[in-house]
Amino acid sequence: SNYDFLKSRVWRAVRKVVYPLSNVVTILTNADAVNYKKIERLEVLPNPLTPFEPSGAARQKIVLGVGRLTRSKGFERLIEAFNEADTKDWRLIIVGEGDEKEALLRLIAISPKKEFIALAGAQKDVASFYFISSLFVLSSREEGFPMVLCEAMSCGCAPIAFDCKTGPSEIITDGEDGVLIREGDVKALSASLSLLIADDEKRERIANEATKIKDKLGVLKIAAKWEGIFAKLEK
Repeated sequence: SNYDFLKSRVWRAVRKVVYPLSNVVTILTNADAVNYKKIERLEVLPNPLTPFEPSGAARQKIVLGVGRLTRSKGFERLIEAFNEADTKDWRLIIVGEGDEKEALLRLIAISPKKEFIALAGAQKDVASFYFISSLFVLSSREEGFPMVLCEAMSCGCAPIAFDCKTGPSEIITDGEDGVLIREGDVKALSASLSLLIADDEKRERIANEATKIKDKLGVLKIAAKWEGIFAKLEK
């Protein structure tokens, strides 16, 4: 994850001692590099993206969220934005399980659009949800390098993400292959949902661009970077 995700004082102390002794330290994002100024050899290396086999299913009017139902994922903010947006007959589906499930169910129960919002629970075949959804929202308060965002993009979902720490800004080019929203700005998220729901052409253009992430994060490309690191260490 990101540097600040590690809360334990013990593990922070271990990191402070051990990391400088390492031959190389790999991190997920360029944004995190500023936290490792004392590391002699630092490599930025995102996770690889394993492609999904297309399902052939038709796109539906679905806004999708995927992740653990915890505060850090911010799904209550997604529900709030969906309630405020002009969503017409679109649905919001959130895939995942976690400690916040009951709180989210209570929030949905008093929602003006409760019949259009569903918690789908944990799913083995998350890809099937990516392929039928038209929009994907990452509502997280913090991330490392959010693979659910990458997966959704690779499957042709037009993505909207809070520009949280860290990852989204190094995955999405705002306005081209997705939309970045200032962290915590629920009204802006709601407005972006309304815009992309109303504008089929823009949504489809962004979705098509988003699929190019398959080339950027392909397994062979990331594996080659790992091999490059190992080759340097052998010298």
